[in-house]
Amino acid sequence: MDKFKHFVGIDISKSSFDVAVLTPSNLEAKIHQVFPNSVKGIKKFIKWINNEGLAIDNTLFCLEQTGIYSELLSSLLEDQKAKVWIIMPYAMKHSMGLQRGKTDKLDSFRIAEYGFRHEDKVVLEKPSNQGIKTLKKMLTAREQLLDSISRLEVYLAELKQFDLDSYKIIKPSYTSSINSLKKNLKKLEEEIDKVCLENEEIRKTLSLGCSIVGVGKITMLHIMVATKMFTKCVNAKQLACYCGVAPFAFSSGKSINKKPRVHFMANKKIKSLLHMCAISSIRHDQEINAYYTRKIEEGKHALVCINNVKRKLLERIFVVIKRQTPYMKVAA
Repeated sequence: MDKFKHFVGIDISKSSFDVAVLTPSNLEAKIHQVFPNSVKGIKKFIKWINNEGLAIDNTLFCLEQTGIYSELLSSLLEDQKAKVWIIMPYAMKHSMGLQRGKTDKLDSFRIAEYGFRHEDKVVLEKPSNQGIKTLKKMLTAREQLLDSISRLEVYLAELKQFDLDSYKIIKPSYTSSINSLKKNLKKLEEEIDKVCLENEEIRKTLSLGCSIVGVGKITMLHIMVATKMFTKCVNAKQLACYCGVAPFAFSSGKSINKKPRVHFMANKKIKSLLHMCAISSIRHDQEINAYYTRKIEEGKHALVCINNVKRKLLERIFVVIKRQTPYMKVAA
């Protein structure tokens, strides 16, 4: 990768974003500006970048991962063919040593400095499939609806068990709300199916993944969104690490010697979905069932064996995506 001539650090909040420009040839220069976090504000920012003489092709734009707040800016920068690096806040925080003070302006300079110091580790964002961007929002909405339905149903069941009089009063309104949420959930799932059918790349990738015994549509969609159609994770090992499936050694000297274990930082949603996929594949796939049984007979803990099955499923997913052919089930 060519060396960048400028590093732009961007600290994003809901209403605005702070921009700091760092030039390796002159680290003492302090260029800073604040723009509204809106389409108009981002266009003004791009114009300001051009006026400052920063060429898009040799400038690295560094942003912290702030969820929906950063999506508009990163999307418009993609349209400008800008080189964007979205940095995990946890990684930056633990790489910069002891820091004193915190302001949006100071944070923007720290982000720019992080990009400059770790230029050799840059992972540029790749343009996203528009359908994947839409599915990401829809899957989030689906999880929120499911959570709302679950909370209402659990509370209603507890009232019925412990306070019958209150239950009789509250039940009609809660039942109405639950039915309405379920109706909206059904409509949303129909829209998700529609997006999948209308986008050929998504439809084909989804079909390939679901050809694997145990892997369902929702699990596959979450993986496709998380990996941006398998462009962010180049192999099953990376995805296994992201999902909290890959175990890591934990030993040092003579006093610390624990069994390998998965890291607490993981995509908990995909991890839980993979657990259900693993259970299903053990029941319905002879090859997986034979593998699981063999591991159990070797004396391994059941959860360790299930974790191994999760890893196998991820490997199968990457194989069918790479070969662009459905998974062929074989006998044990």
